[in-house]
Amino acid sequence: LERTLYGHRYERKVLFQVRKEEVVLFESDESMLRLNQAPAQGYTTVRVDGYLWYLFTLKEGPYRFTAGERADIRDELAEEILASYMIPLLVSLPVLLCLLLWILKHGLEPLRELAGNIRSRGKDNLTPIQMQSVPEEIQPVVQALNHLFDQVRRSIEMERRFTAMASHEMRTPVSVLKVNVQNALNAGSSAECEHYLQELNQGIDRASRLMEQLLTLSKLEQTELPYEPLAVDLVPLLREEIAALYPLADARQVQLELHCDRQHITVQSVPQLLSVVVKNLIENAIKYSPVGGQVKVTARQADEQIVLMVEDSGPGVPESERQRIFNRFYRLTGTDVPGAGLGLAIVKLIVYILGARIELADSEALGGLCVMLRLSLGLPLNLGPLRGQA
Repeated sequence: LERTLYGHRYERKVLFQVRKEEVVLFESDESMLRLNQAPAQGYTTVRVDGYLWYLFTLKEGPYRFTAGERADIRDELAEEILASYMIPLLVSLPVLLCLLLWILKHGLEPLRELAGNIRSRGKDNLTPIQMQSVPEEIQPVVQALNHLFDQVRRSIEMERRFTAMASHEMRTPVSVLKVNVQNALNAGSSAECEHYLQELNQGIDRASRLMEQLLTLSKLEQTELPYEPLAVDLVPLLREEIAALYPLADARQVQLELHCDRQHITVQSVPQLLSVVVKNLIENAIKYSPVGGQVKVTARQADEQIVLMVEDSGPGVPESERQRIFNRFYRLTGTDVPGAGLGLAIVKLIVYILGARIELADSEALGGLCVMLRLSLGLPLNLGPLRGQA
């Protein structure tokens, strides 16, 4: 074996030695290690010239092969490796930071523009943000904001509409209440005072009913309706609503009849809303029937739909006015039936929500109006936003 030439500074801190018994056949540098005897087999440590060496010896017959490393080389190598990585990193770190800041600044510029757009808007400006100049990465955020703006705008519109309706429609009932109070205070006798108090009581009932209907309309026009469709048995629902309206029918001596073609008629619907429709239709039929009249409620299942009919013995509705009676605050001319003209507007909204159809015709049995509500068994409900309805 030939002695190696030192190519770098660490070669003087690494040695190789070959012995045959006690004779040294080869060593990398005799001045680096002076051993009086052959190293033991395996890992050992020795101190030579004040330095600690790690040795590994392998024995093959009479030969011993020894490799050694000075202990301080490990710290030096670690420092060298660390310096070789850290110095370029420290030099490049400011450049990387500047590059990162530049990327962040330009990358966040669309968000800053969006924030400025929103910040500069007036309190009543809820128009959608234009999507043409919006980067693809933030388009979902802008779409969500536009959806929120639309919800807030419609909510504000509904609140304003409700306030306008309430202030307009409550003006007359409140004025009438005030007149009745003044008349009762100025009454010349207890009988006259009692008469005006009864008028006052009826006026309070009308105002209460009007507010209830206005609140119902406002609730139905919410962006999302908090209802879940359920399997509803129509027969007990009809019986319950008829029982609740019996005092009104009894006061007018109106005969109420219920006819169902089976004991259970089940439909997928919203019971809270379906009850409102049934109540309004039967209540209208009772009010428009003459004293001693008759109201007939019929429910039957035909093919894939359920038909609910409410017939009365009243004057009916002319064909030219049958679509207009569903408009808000519309009242038939020539009638003295109390009301605000909101009941059928509420019915129309709920019919749309329930995915149903409502039809008006003449009652062949009683001679008055026949209202037919058709509930489809498979038609989905419209529980989302109500736009352009009623």
